[in-house]
Amino acid sequence: MLKNKKPSGSIFNDSTKRLSEIVSVFLRHGFGNFIDKMPLHHLGVFLKRLETLKYAEKERKTLSPAQRVRLAFEELGPTFIKLGQLLSTRQDILDPEYIEEFKKLQDNVGEFPFAEVEKIIQEEMGETIAANFAEFEQTPCAAASIAQVHLARLHSGEKVAVKVQRPGIEPVIRQDVKIMYRLAHLIERNLEDSELLDPVNIVAEFEKTIFKELDFTVEAANIEKFRNNFKGITEICTPKVYWEFCSQSVMVVERLDGLRLDDVDGMRAWNIDPKDVALIGLRSFAKQILEDGFFHADAHPANSMVLADGRIALIDFGIIGYLDDETMRNIAELLLGFSEHDYDRIIRVFFDMGLLDGRVDLKSFRRDLIDTSEPYYGRSLKHIRISDIFNKIISLALKHRIMLPHNLLLLLKTLVQIESMGCTLYADANILETLKPYARRLLERIVHPKQKLKDFKNDFLELEGTLRTFPGLTNKLLRQLVANKQRIEIFHLGFENIDRDFGKGVNRLTVGVIISATLIAAAQIINSQNQIATVYFPSIKLKISLTTLLGLIGYHVATILGVWLIISIIRSSKL
Repeated sequence: MLKNKKPSGSIFNDSTKRLSEIVSVFLRHGFGNFIDKMPLHHLGVFLKRLETLKYAEKERKTLSPAQRVRLAFEELGPTFIKLGQLLSTRQDILDPEYIEEFKKLQDNVGEFPFAEVEKIIQEEMGETIAANFAEFEQTPCAAASIAQVHLARLHSGEKVAVKVQRPGIEPVIRQDVKIMYRLAHLIERNLEDSELLDPVNIVAEFEKTIFKELDFTVEAANIEKFRNNFKGITEICTPKVYWEFCSQSVMVVERLDGLRLDDVDGMRAWNIDPKDVALIGLRSFAKQILEDGFFHADAHPANSMVLADGRIALIDFGIIGYLDDETMRNIAELLLGFSEHDYDRIIRVFFDMGLLDGRVDLKSFRRDLIDTSEPYYGRSLKHIRISDIFNKIISLALKHRIMLPHNLLLLLKTLVQIESMGCTLYADANILETLKPYARRLLERIVHPKQKLKDFKNDFLELEGTLRTFPGLTNKLLRQLVANKQRIEIFHLGFENIDRDFGKGVNRLTVGVIISATLIAAAQIINSQNQIATVYFPSIKLKISLTTLLGLIGYHVATILGVWLIISIIRSSKL
């Protein structure tokens, strides 16, 4: 029996030591100019000296910035390695050289001692390994930054794989994520054009992903959902979850034995046609994204295997993508719009997805979209690679500063991976050609009378609920307003500066009228035949009538005010 999970412990209240370590690593890898722009001087002057080390100088001369960032992430450990793996999917904000380097990040690390494995299983299950397993291999078959996997056999005879979380990893990741937020805010405040990178949202996205991966019950639930989605489909296999042995830090699943998905020679030795395997994989993924809205988002050969009977087994469900009904419909519309060169349809879907707004030059975007798509005109889908389309989409998004949503980027990245694996097995494998019939069936289901009736029923029930509660809510609001318990505030967006600008305009108009009046009055006084009196200035031996003096003063005042008015208008850039 499992007992309640113990608290993972508190993280260090003072993260300065870890922050100093992170800054030191980036300095050692030659990012002093970047660090200098950040207010991190309180970490100590000694950090700056690290930048002058000879090997750092050599590294700067021999390696690109992208390579040095990757090396820094590797040195900083699991949290930053996982961040780099996430960034490898963000072609919309990073240059290709950084993407390629981040793809090289591997979280394979040394195994942790078997004594720790025994301790964790004892704590999680309340019983020893011997009490739960008839056999348990002490040497792990795989070790990564977050967990390692041991092969075992239950007392009931079933062969299983036991995934055990690395001890102490959660508090380390929590502290690193906290520091990442701190650095992300500093980057936003101190680096130009950082809004294009959007560092705070990247950290938020990473935080959500990494803590899901740390909870093995989430992964176990993902496996169960896949099993239900593929129930009755014999060509796909997912392992059984033994829930009675699962917790947040331990997961026990059915052990499946087979070949890696890229082992072509092994398949042929088993008399399995690699082409059949490729087509099964493409069909299963098309079903995942256009029927289930739930797809395996870490598709590489080590996370899938071919069983002896030719079935494909999906394993390692730590990273999963989700698509709601509306997103699936939009993807189907985009796929068909692209294949039929229906650009109005594509632009309409982009609007529905919220990707186009008033900041995007629609004419320029449409022109670039046509220029991007026309080279594929007349070519069948089997001659078009999703990787080529992916690169075109990313270039288009970068040019027009369109922020693609994470789930769409994750989907595009997975499509490229799936097609690449398929081509390893069968040169003519094409994910677009496989997706097209699924897209048509999806859109046919949407417009089917039964589905329309169901949608109408749901909309009617929602409207009925709103109408039913509206009178009561209105009555309650009015009573609170009368009792001064609530107040209504109206904000006019876009008019924040209108009062100030209007006041400036009125003041300038008033000054202009005064200047005009003063000039006219001065001219009238100077030309007047009626002189009031004569004023004598002995020091300069000058006699002038008081009337003329007043006129000259008026001219000078009008001139000074006029010059001041012109200067103020020029400074406001509204001449």
